[in-house]
Amino acid sequence: MPWTVQSHTVTFKSSALPEIVDQKADGKEFQRQMLTVRSIRGREAVGELYEYVVVAEVEDPDLLLDPLDAAQVDLERIVGAIGTVAIELTGIGTFRAGQQGHSGYANIGADTRYISGQITSARIVCAEDRSAVYEFVLRPSVWRATQNKNSRIFRGSVDDILEKILRRYGTTEWRLAGPWGGKGHYPPRDFVRQAWESDWSIAMRLMEEWGLFFWFEHNKDGHTLVISDTLGGFHRHGMAYETLRYHAGGRIDEEHINELSVTYSLTAGKATVSDHDYMQPRLRRANAALREAFEDAHGTASAGIEIYAPAEFAQPETDPPVTGRNDSRQEGMHLARVKLQAVRCTSLRVHGKGHLRGLQPGRTFMLVNYPQTRANRDYIALSCELDLTEVGTSSASWRQYSVNTQFELQPSTEHYRMPQSTPRPHVDDE
Repeated sequence: MPWTVQSHTVTFKSSALPEIVDQKADGKEFQRQMLTVRSIRGREAVGELYEYVVVAEVEDPDLLLDPLDAAQVDLERIVGAIGTVAIELTGIGTFRAGQQGHSGYANIGADTRYISGQITSARIVCAEDRSAVYEFVLRPSVWRATQNKNSRIFRGSVDDILEKILRRYGTTEWRLAGPWGGKGHYPPRDFVRQAWESDWSIAMRLMEEWGLFFWFEHNKDGHTLVISDTLGGFHRHGMAYETLRYHAGGRIDEEHINELSVTYSLTAGKATVSDHDYMQPRLRRANAALREAFEDAHGTASAGIEIYAPAEFAQPETDPPVTGRNDSRQEGMHLARVKLQAVRCTSLRVHGKGHLRGLQPGRTFMLVNYPQTRANRDYIALSCELDLTEVGTSSASWRQYSVNTQFELQPSTEHYRMPQSTPRPHVDDE
């Protein structure tokens, strides 16, 4: 049968996915994936484990030795493998002869966006017209850390403890400035308990408490867990996305934002934390309470709203000969600052929509052309929900290509901290 080149903007590859032998126009045979992407939907955000659902079908059952083999894909073999989605990005601009500089160039910033993850679920959805439709769920490799439970004790700095917990779950990149800036390390803890909770639960608790946050970066070879504590950890988008235009009208020669809302919210302006030093019980009046506060009541933050919470900054059993005694006052101040920043960073949030294939969490860009002038500024993309449908390939197909992305942004000048929502375990009789 004659072979016709099909143009797809989205592909899905994995070493575990079945392949078929196809034929080029010149008669040469080559191997290609048996499954063709119908759609990909998912959410990815700073401080969250992403999940994407890829729907794929057997496009050419006539190329199989037996067309009924379309429904015989070995799903058990596929689960656990790494899969990668590639989305073509066309860039911005249309070629115009005679234009000055780069203004007449076409497809500036054209690139490929990759979404990589472990295939944690695979199912056959239906069999139709001698073909079959499958659904695959992609999650990060570190998602496996949510599936276990353990009880153990750690000593050392927060970043060292996190490294010990997470190193078995894939590649991690650290972009740390340290709690006081300029020092990429954290003070030691004399006792950290993982109390019958998952590896991911204790990692989240430590990151939330100490002001670390994470997101994922993807490439054609896989994905990396990025852990940071500084605004400098967020890198800028590529050329096609370093500036995004708000445009609610007709078509323009670039991907753009067509819906946008800006929300200001009242937040707390002060946080106070307290702790108990078991080596200095308050039986004498000379033993002052361990209490530290941090206040930042500018903008929509109110000095009349205060957060009061316990924290762990008394560390009497740290080893002085090695590290020197911890500065409990300095550590308490940092923990109070993190608690306040976790709510302060929600005071200005931007939500929007657009036909944006390449917008990724953990990246920054400049917004331009929004009617409210003060909203035109640099933002961090905090979350993105992608809904992309690939064009149908058969003459009877009703599918048309579409892409919609909903997103949440935060000004790039405001310190981001994850909400402190992971519950602490309560240990009863063991």
